[in-house]
Amino acid sequence: MSQTTLPPDSVDELLADFFKSQVKQPWPPAPRTAEPASLLAARRAASSNRARVTLAASVAILLGACWYFSNGSHPAERGKPAPGPGVLQDGSAKMPEEFKKPKEPMLN
Repeated sequence: MSQTTLPPDSVDELLADFFKSQVKQPWPPAPRTAEPASLLAARRAASSNRARVTLAASVAILLGACWYFSNGSHPAERGKPAPGPGVLQDGSAKMPEEFKKPKEPMLN
């Protein structure tokens, strides 16, 4: 596969030159807007209070969820498991007969 470079399109060059000529040199600084000091102080106080309330609520939710999922302050009594398939009764597991192999004689 051969790569060939295409000649630059004259329309692209003309548009690039036009838009570059429209940009102010040097770029003008951003306009400044003045805010009253009381507005700035109120904004700071409101945002810090909001942050504190959010933090307190998230900690309360976290603690509440941990308490709820740990089953509250009264854990449930653990009894014997209900009998059913796969549950051993009285811990009496025995090897099924079909899995027992006869011992092979030892060769001298």
